[in-house]
Amino acid sequence: MDAACIKINYYALIVAILRGCNPETAFEMVQADHPDRVRPQISKADVADMVKFKEKGLTYEKIGAIYGVNKYFVFNRVRKIRGSDLGKLSGGDNLAKAKESY
Repeated sequence: MDAACIKINYYALIVAILRGCNPETAFEMVQADHPDRVRPQISKADVADMVKFKEKGLTYEKIGAIYGVNKYFVFNRVRKIRGSDLGKLSGGDNLAKAKESY
């Protein structure tokens, strides 16, 4: 690895720590032309985990802090899963179907 790659790695580490985002988002911010416009990448598995966290009683704000998004983003994603027919299923079936549907 050359010095430039090492610098980018350290910059991304600093961004991840200070902004509280995941490493992938931090690398995108460091390498982007407009770092404030970079949106975190939320996978289907992440959305299913958001549903699981909400079912365990975490607030939308706390869930958003985990994923580096605001509470409204989390609310809308959880609402989409719960509002569908999948929201009527129970337990693990709900999470398994949520991963597929989103």
